[in-house]
Amino acid sequence: MNTSTFTNTGSRTGPAGLNIRQVRILLVDDEAGFREMAAEHLESIGMEVEQAGGSEDALQILRNRTFDVAVFDLRMPGLNGIDLLKKVKPEAPEMEILILTANAGVETAVEAMRLGAHHYLVKPVKLAELQVALERASEKARLNRLKESETAVREHRKHYRHGEFLALGPQARAVLEKAEQAAAGAFPVLIQGETGTGKELIAQWIHRSSPKTKGPLVAVNCGLLSDTLLERELFGHARGAFTGAVESRAGLFEAADAGTLLLDEIGESSPSVQVALLRAIETGMFRRIGETRERFADVRIVAASNCRLSLSVEAGTFRADLFHRLNVVDILIPPLRERPEEIAPLAKTFLSRMGFSGELSTDAAEALTAYDWPGNVRELQNVIERAVFAARPGGERERLDRPIQADMLGLVVAARPVRAEMDLDSAERAHILATLDHLRGDKPAAAKALGISLRHLYRKIKKYKLPV
Repeated sequence: MNTSTFTNTGSRTGPAGLNIRQVRILLVDDEAGFREMAAEHLESIGMEVEQAGGSEDALQILRNRTFDVAVFDLRMPGLNGIDLLKKVKPEAPEMEILILTANAGVETAVEAMRLGAHHYLVKPVKLAELQVALERASEKARLNRLKESETAVREHRKHYRHGEFLALGPQARAVLEKAEQAAAGAFPVLIQGETGTGKELIAQWIHRSSPKTKGPLVAVNCGLLSDTLLERELFGHARGAFTGAVESRAGLFEAADAGTLLLDEIGESSPSVQVALLRAIETGMFRRIGETRERFADVRIVAASNCRLSLSVEAGTFRADLFHRLNVVDILIPPLRERPEEIAPLAKTFLSRMGFSGELSTDAAEALTAYDWPGNVRELQNVIERAVFAARPGGERERLDRPIQADMLGLVVAARPVRAEMDLDSAERAHILATLDHLRGDKPAAAKALGISLRHLYRKIKKYKLPV
């Protein structure tokens, strides 16, 4: 097979003034001289070109790779350009196709367009003319991919609570400074911290501040889906790949193309999913379930975990190679109990945002500071919302809101366990036990407060032999 590949990973600006993303082109023509000359020109402006000398070569290549645009010569050995178009278009509807013909007859053009061709060009074709046609076709292909992934974005995008990461103390400000540094690059980011500390908000902040801010931010909680479902969500599937797969569907990697993919609770993923994730993160290449051809997505990865993944690596439940790939930039958000100086200011900020005119009493501020906050900042915000409701009888806002008192908070303040001499396992055990005790043994509520699945909580209970 006479093929040649030209690759340029950057983006260039062509004569037409267009910023050309890495566009993947399949050029099928039995005239080797024309193919080589066209490929050299297109590669010089940043496109990736693969060549095929005939229809059989083209079909073999298309079984293993996807392209933005294919260029078919009308007359060549084997299937001609129209027949090849008929065979390929139903299998790759998102790929745009150009037809090259030496005959400018209307019938040929009409037939090609009726079968789904983007356009046709008459030989001999000028390279500038070919370039412009490819730029337009690749833009339409990009819009095709966006349209295909709209459903995936709508169904899988997590709707985070509106707000921002409040950095009211030195530790929180250090977190934000590191996030700012991470946002400027394209490296994977690993955000670790207990539930409710603001990992999602930091991920949003990184996306909004990054070069990919114009692309989508798509998120998936790896702990909420079974292994099979998670793989389908991430990579999509072909029609007929399994019972009930009545149509092809894009996955989250495709939905997040040119944007950011947040892998929340990455530590909950299974070893088999971790293998597939590692390859997709390293190369950008993946396969939909039920397909053999590879697809590519330009995605910035942000992963989040409420447990230290290094400990999971040591325990053998998380792949070391995936951990090191994700841990290029590590952001650790300290729990609220380790930032007691921020608790009262955070509470007052939440009150102000709710339009509450009353004050936070001294006893209420002391109660807030004394509490251990297993749910961290998210729990604090919920407590303040509950207190505001209590300070407004009947839920109606009065002209003058009553001050927030300690008994309006609904907190059960217990003595904090000694943490200074604890190892991480002991600290986690004490934290889970305190949460279960605070919630009177309600395991579903405790799992929600801890930010883990109920299945994960039962594993922790068994691991630490908790008396519940």
